[in-house]
Amino acid sequence: MVAAFVVVLTLWLLYSKGFLYSGDAVALDASKFQSFKLVDKISVSHNSFIFRFALHSPTQRLGLPIGQHIYIRSAVVNADGKSEMVQHAYTPV
Repeated sequence: MVAAFVVVLTLWLLYSKGFLYSGDAVALDASKFQSFKLVDKISVSHNSFIFRFALHSPTQRLGLPIGQHIYIRSAVVNADGKSEMVQHAYTPV
């Protein structure tokens, strides 16, 4: 019983640290912004949307801990016709 617990605990620790994951590296890098392709935009209400982005590889994982958010940044044209950077924090669903 104790041996089985030790084996399960060891496997869980190895998996949680990424040692048993066979996919590509984590998609996010906290030190820099990266580009991801927008593949879907779902309208929830007149001022709310769900944005779906593709990772660089189908086997890649996002790598964001539960309860954390990401920043999305884009250049938009304001009312004066000038381009400005807009940045917002979002929690993935």
